[in-house]
Amino acid sequence: MQNYTNNQVHYIFAGSPNTPDFVLEKLARSDNERIRQRVAENCNTNPMVLIDLVSDSSVDVRLAVATNANLPLLWMRFMTYDQSADVRLGMAENVSAPPPVLLQLARDENPFVAARARKSIEKRAQAELFLH
Repeated sequence: MQNYTNNQVHYIFAGSPNTPDFVLEKLARSDNERIRQRVAENCNTNPMVLIDLVSDSSVDVRLAVATNANLPLLWMRFMTYDQSADVRLGMAENVSAPPPVLLQLARDENPFVAARARKSIEKRAQAELFLH
């Protein structure tokens, strides 16, 4: 029961935008995949912590890292070569992804990833035309 309660508390802290950096850094090393994923999703996670999670064994954690706006562009571009098509597809679905990332994904070897990236580029272009 104690471990389950600790995991619940850690899960809550991992997702809170008010959790201090040093706590998120510690939680990013958790054995629990869901806790690491919550850290990777957190909008206030330090870029250095995200970089540490780029090569996580979990596809879900890597996808959360790849779609976190705090991940530096260089690392986001690195992740366009992730071994998992699911990670690349998730990145391609992100209309807010930086243009170099979407352009790289539009040339992906997986036709679903490439098509989704082209669709995101199209949607982004339409939104920009609408705003002007």
